[in-house]
Amino acid sequence: AGSGAFFSTSRELLEPLVLMHDSLQECGDGFIARGGLRDLIRRVQSFGLFLVKLDVRQESGRHEEVMDAITSHLGLGSYSSWAEATKLQWLTNELLSKRPLVGGSAALTCSPAVRGGLRTL
Repeated sequence: AGSGAFFSTSRELLEPLVLMHDSLQECGDGFIARGGLRDLIRRVQSFGLFLVKLDVRQESGRHEEVMDAITSHLGLGSYSSWAEATKLQWLTNELLSKRPLVGGSAALTCSPAVRGGLRTL
């Protein structure tokens, strides 16, 4: 990826996937290359990075509940009341951070649905 922190374009994600595919083919592991890796390459070619967003946001209401529980636990207020730009900036900063967001979900008081969402993340 460009800065090494995350992929910002589909091409940045696709390059190492194609490299792995080609390497597996050359090493005689075409069976592996033609399996899930080829499927992933096709998904990236078809959907780009939007595929990643779909995975994370399978149920946006649950995602919002989980983020609300986390930001409340951290004393940052209600995530759901933040402006979209604020949410994006905070999430980006957290993804780039080297520390864990929550020091263990056991310390977080939340509903069973939120706990399930935390396990997914």
